[in-house]
Amino acid sequence: MAKVKIIAKDEAGNNIEFFTKTLTKEFRGNAGKKYGISIEEPNQTAQVVGDYTVQGAVIPDPHKCLEGEHWDDTQQKCVPDDVIPPPHECPDKQHWDEDQQKCVDDIVIPPGEGKILWKSDGLWNNGNARTMTDHHQYDPFDPLSEVAAGGHGTAREWRIPGDANRSYLSGGMSRVYTHTAHDGSIVFVCVLVWNKTLEPGDGNLSLEFYSRHNEGGEPKNRRGGVTVSFHKNSVESKEEYYHAVYTKGQSKDLPQSLEDGKAYPIKVIGNRRSTPDNATTTLEAFIDYGQGLKSVGTFVQRVTKQQEPGLQEPSLYWRWRVNGSGPKDVEVKDMVFTQL
Repeated sequence: MAKVKIIAKDEAGNNIEFFTKTLTKEFRGNAGKKYGISIEEPNQTAQVVGDYTVQGAVIPDPHKCLEGEHWDDTQQKCVPDDVIPPPHECPDKQHWDEDQQKCVDDIVIPPGEGKILWKSDGLWNNGNARTMTDHHQYDPFDPLSEVAAGGHGTAREWRIPGDANRSYLSGGMSRVYTHTAHDGSIVFVCVLVWNKTLEPGDGNLSLEFYSRHNEGGEPKNRRGGVTVSFHKNSVESKEEYYHAVYTKGQSKDLPQSLEDGKAYPIKVIGNRRSTPDNATTTLEAFIDYGQGLKSVGTFVQRVTKQQEPGLQEPSLYWRWRVNGSGPKDVEVKDMVFTQL
């Protein structure tokens, strides 16, 4: 049976064509039905292309499957539809553990424990003003931290005035990598000054831990890591198997929207456990709205070796990134990264 063809025309008038099984199956028997078509690039807002009305006569489905089943071309038989289980509801200060299949207590870090792998104090407030704008340009006073990529909407710029424990990052998807190997349990803290330039395009401050994103080569060697991102009205998380290939994101609404110009202490507690066959990462996010740090979401990401070939490769760095259609001078302060 002929498949539905998608045709994209470039500026020179050349056609780029491909066939889609998904739309072939969806359009079957739906002549006259209208669909809205959008295109969404990784980490970008979807753009509406237009409407399409299915043409021609009703096409019968040659494979008759029972309700709750669909035809699998690979197996050449009817198979059960994928059913997404409902999220597990746990009591306050607990979260669902996929390995143990039960609610467990949230991670609590005893005070004074752990080894600080990196902190901005002594670096950002050393009296030396500097600005980094080049791709993979290091802070001249910090051999571990570099700015890279991004520059969407506004130019990539990492600015450190040097007069206080703070720095400013501009440019959609611009990020700062800090090269400190880590694994197991970690704690990240900083103060985010919410900036209204983050808001267009659902901008956010995105953190990614347990990463080796830039190592190149086969997917096994360049595991992306696990993200948690702070948006105006939500906190979100997903796992990046390797560059731009993600799990389906998880999201939780914030108890209060973040307001322009207000400083919010934030904290992330992470734990990653891996075996040769799978890995489970738990990230718990906290925000201080003025009455102490409160948990705003716990996220559990579980992956298999088939999904993420490099799940046991050493984590080499972590990063913070500003997203949106044109973030400008997003201020972060008092940043500390600790290995427990």
